[in-house]
Amino acid sequence: MTRPVLYVSGPVTGMPDDNREAFEAAADELAACGYIVRIPHWDVRPGEKWPAAMRITLMAIIAQADGLAMLDGWERSEGAQLEAHVARSLMMPVKTVSQWAARMPAKRGRKTCK
Repeated sequence: MTRPVLYVSGPVTGMPDDNREAFEAAADELAACGYIVRIPHWDVRPGEKWPAAMRITLMAIIAQADGLAMLDGWERSEGAQLEAHVARSLMMPVKTVSQWAARMPAKRGRKTCK
């Protein structure tokens, strides 16, 4: 079975350090569950203008992701809403980070993947 690729989506604009800590924590949690994970911070240069950043993230989602893992507060983020809309339009599952973590069986020697 191939490991699913999840793209983490959530608020970036206006957040301290572009919310990198929350994105990286989610990436670590999901990777521990066995997912392959991508976050926008790995693709978008710091200081990139919003339209260019969205083009980069949407292309990554379309080309690489099997689903979207949403951070808390994503509903208040215009970019995350757009990413979720595109993913759903392409029939990709959109779930919270905890929902994705609960779906994956625990790795050997661990009761949960969290």
